[in-house]
Amino acid sequence: MEKTKQVRAGQLKKSVDQRAYHNSGDIYVADGESIDVILHETGHSIEYEGGNETARAFLRTRIRGREHKIVQFNKHFPGTGYKDYEVGWVDAFDDAMMATRHHTLEGADRVASAKRGSAYTGKFYTSGSTEVTSMGVEGMYRNAEALAKADPEFFDYILGMLEGTILP
Repeated sequence: MEKTKQVRAGQLKKSVDQRAYHNSGDIYVADGESIDVILHETGHSIEYEGGNETARAFLRTRIRGREHKIVQFNKHFPGTGYKDYEVGWVDAFDDAMMATRHHTLEGADRVASAKRGSAYTGKFYTSGSTEVTSMGVEGMYRNAEALAKADPEFFDYILGMLEGTILP
């Protein structure tokens, strides 16, 4: 028998904060929100419905044995608006971010933007949630083929989460 998981169906709701966010399985969107942002928040919903440990395990595997460190984002990326409590692993997703997020930028701007995106993908919260699945789902939407070529391990993880073949 195939292993499946029952999940609570979250709702799509209008945000009063003029920004998209996820809360307890529900996705809140502002007027005019882009598809990639809505899919990003859907990634949080996937983690919320039982994928938190799976995402944390993937993140631990990704950084194991590599020269990565945890940084406080507002100090590592000054002037970007991050709060003191926002931390994550840097440099673990550089290839994926260069391939999927920053194709409209060039030169140093592209590299700097990809570095921020890579660190954000390595972000984790005290609640146990991460940005791994949400950034991966967003990256799949932006350019799945480029993600598969640049970072096959990350691509396979996201595809497995979306297909339900990777279960907590």
